[in-house]
Amino acid sequence: MKPTTPERFAVEAIVAAAALILAMTAQALPLSYLVELERAKIEPATKLFQQECGGHAVQKQTAARRARMQQDLQWAQEQLKAVAQ
Repeated sequence: MKPTTPERFAVEAIVAAAALILAMTAQALPLSYLVELERAKIEPATKLFQQECGGHAVQKQTAARRARMQQDLQWAQEQLKAVAQ
């Protein structure tokens, strides 16, 4: 099954958070720059997800997928917050 656009953005956000953590260990760039760079990637994905899922009638399968993606995005945002501190 081909992933939908919001699913692809959620996966990209998670990968971006993981890349940020790996980049931190290498300390190649200033941390604040990396945090802002990853935040700039995650926030548009969050908005797109909310736009695409918010205006449609939610069926059981869609609701489960939406909840899973919300959790993934929340996890990625928490990782960014933890890195920023």
